[in-house]
Amino acid sequence: SVTIGKFDGVHLGHRALIEETVRYAGFAGLLSCVVTFNNAAVFLGDKDKKVLTTIEEKSILFERAGVDVMVVLEFTDVLRNMLPKEFIDFFLVNMLNVSSVTIGSDFYFGRNRQGSVRDFTDAQMEYGFNVTVLDKEKFEGEEISSTRIRECIKKGELNKANSLLGYDYMIAGKTESGKKKGRQIGAPTLNLYPLPEKLVPPLGVYASKGILEGKEYNAVTNIGVCPTVIENKEISVETHLINYSSDREMYGEQFEVHLCDFIREEKKFDSVEDLYARIQEDVKEAEKILAK
Repeated sequence: SVTIGKFDGVHLGHRALIEETVRYAGFAGLLSCVVTFNNAAVFLGDKDKKVLTTIEEKSILFERAGVDVMVVLEFTDVLRNMLPKEFIDFFLVNMLNVSSVTIGSDFYFGRNRQGSVRDFTDAQMEYGFNVTVLDKEKFEGEEISSTRIRECIKKGELNKANSLLGYDYMIAGKTESGKKKGRQIGAPTLNLYPLPEKLVPPLGVYASKGILEGKEYNAVTNIGVCPTVIENKEISVETHLINYSSDREMYGEQFEVHLCDFIREEKKFDSVEDLYARIQEDVKEAEKILAK
């Protein structure tokens, strides 16, 4: 039971496709599968386009939605120039042996986006697999799209973006070593360095949730260059977990931070002591936000 798409953001519209795919798999005793694409923006001529979800983040979200298998296709010239029937024959019929395909009503694929829902209904007659077509999901009267969410993130409109996503915007990866300045001032952080293609919201401090070792913690996250103590050359995502303590170094650990709401802009303080005092205020503000 397969659904196909870029699924950037894995938003509420995508969730409807995934849920139907998983539902049919359970009903018919099949594996549920999402076919998605890597580096599609580059091959479509939009090299500067940032993604809402990396492949790793998609994998996390698909697994939580109950998907059994994720197939990632590199978006090469060969794939881009495939005729619609070639794509269906090679990938879906021969490679995946599909029994059911779930797609959106606006799904286009193949060379010059020639392929559409019609190609799947034709293939259904030829190969006998089930085809389910879903209309686009709407929020406040407008269609939900990755483009719409991307604009919200860029503007810092997190509440709206999160409503469209159906979850709080995620940045995930392996924790990396920092300068340990946070630990020295009593506010240790878990540090992530987003991939260059990952879209991050405006620099600043955010009320957030951190997921570490399967547990969720209230948190405060700073996205920026840490001007008071380090002045990073690259943007870092540094998260202080509230009411969490550990004696061991947490480097190389799988970590997720979910951004809930904006607190303030990043600022350079006159001293580390002033920074620590402001962090305590940020913690209190984050707890108020997260308690709502």
